[in-house]
Amino acid sequence: MLDREAGSLLRELARGVLTLAYRDKTASIVPYSVAMQSVYDKIVASCLLSGGPAPTSVPELLRWTREYPVGELPFNVDTLGVLSSDVLVDGASGMPTRTCIEVASAGFEGGWEREALRTLQKLELSESNYARCADFMANRPVVTVQQTLNFAATARTAVTWRHIMHLYRSPADLLVQSGRLHVCPECRLPARSDDDVRIAWCESGECPGLGEVGDAHDAQDALVLVEPLRAFHVAPTRIAHALRALGQEAGLTMVAHGASGTYAIQFSEGSRSVRIFDRVQPALLAEELKLLFEAEPSALVVVPSRTMARHLRYRRALQSAVPAGSSAAVMTDEEFAALLVGGTGGGEGEEAVRHA
Repeated sequence: MLDREAGSLLRELARGVLTLAYRDKTASIVPYSVAMQSVYDKIVASCLLSGGPAPTSVPELLRWTREYPVGELPFNVDTLGVLSSDVLVDGASGMPTRTCIEVASAGFEGGWEREALRTLQKLELSESNYARCADFMANRPVVTVQQTLNFAATARTAVTWRHIMHLYRSPADLLVQSGRLHVCPECRLPARSDDDVRIAWCESGECPGLGEVGDAHDAQDALVLVEPLRAFHVAPTRIAHALRALGQEAGLTMVAHGASGTYAIQFSEGSRSVRIFDRVQPALLAEELKLLFEAEPSALVVVPSRTMARHLRYRRALQSAVPAGSSAAVMTDEEFAALLVGGTGGGEGEEAVRHA
């Protein structure tokens, strides 16, 4: 398990980077957040004690997060098993990476992941209303003011929008380029462009939309879903939506259990718990899965195929979290979809899911 102290410097550094990046610069009278200044002081103290090189300023520390992969940072830090070639800040765009977001959410405090869960739980909706709101947010992480007026005026979306409208805010300063907010054509998350046309970076981290022509909105006319939900709700919910549709075609019902991110596949003699994750760091996810499997020994975990194929260590790390002899399992969305589709002929797919 993740120790409360082990890797705390890396977690605090990642949290400081996020706080600094997504703060409202117009509302701050200090150049750096308290979190960023605090972790800088701790890193300098650690460097002085170990005799290693210390960053001479917060800007130099931030430059290190762009120039040095986690495994090569020039100060002593527990990397928490993060892939050593990954960085906390993207060198080209200067944006926090998906790795940074996941490291910041590691440990007992939970960061954005815990905040996303609390935010969804506060909605206190019925399962049917929650499912509609969850899909709405996942499919529309960026909206325009005109669209919100249409949502409120249309019977089909008015109730849903009323439940979640408070979860949309003006885009953070770092997302705005020349007064415009770019949107990735593939994942529909906030993005950045080098030429004001094609997408050079998007918030999902790794996306087929890079290099494609994206949309752009006047930043004053745009609203974005809050950061924790963009990071930990959008992608898994989209995967769940696609799998639910396949399950219905195969005669299998996949039901969301409130805001916990847990689904259930319903069989004739019972159900099986399903959790969907979209993460880039296998070691951090493996630690989370160990806790999940302790609480739900027969849980089925689904991750995107593109993520599983990212690194040879990925599947190995996740499989290592599965208790020996348990009925828990880890598979990709494509593997799970194949099982669901197989369930249309004589129940073979249903049997395979139960014994995955």
